Amino acid sequence: MLTQTEAISILKNELSWSDVQVQIGRRAGFRCEYCGKDLLASYENYDLWQVDHIIPNGNNGIENLALSCKLCNFVKRGTDPSKTAKSNQRDDLINAAKEIINIRRKQKEAVYVKTLEAVITLR
Repeated sequence: MLTQTEAISILKNELSWSDVQVQIGRRAGFRCEYCGKDLLASYENYDLWQVDHIIPNGNNGIENLALSCKLCNFVKRGTDPSKTAKSNQRDDLINAAKEIINIRRKQKEAVYVKTLEAVITLR
C-alpha cells in the first residue's frame, strides 16, 4: 500500500497532475461537487473530470475552483451562482450552482425523452 506522500508523488511526477488537481480531487473526494458522480469509478468517468470556476471569470484560487463532471460543467456554463447564493461562502455558492445545474439537467432530460419518443417511432 502506498503512503499518501508516495501517492501524491506518483500523481504529480508520473501522471502529470498539478498541485491544484490533487487538492481539488482530495477535497471533493474525487466526486463531482455538483452531482456527486464518482470520477474514479471507471476510466469513462475519469475522462469526464473537469475543473470549474464556481464564479465564472473569477480568480484561479482553490476556493473558486470545483471538481466537476463534464455534463455539470457544460450545463452550468458561465452562470454566476453568487447572484442567487445565500452568501459568498463557498458552500453556499456550490449549493446555488447545484440548483442551477439540477434545473438545467432536468430540462436536458426532458428534451432527451421527447427525442427518444420520436426516434423510437422511426426505428
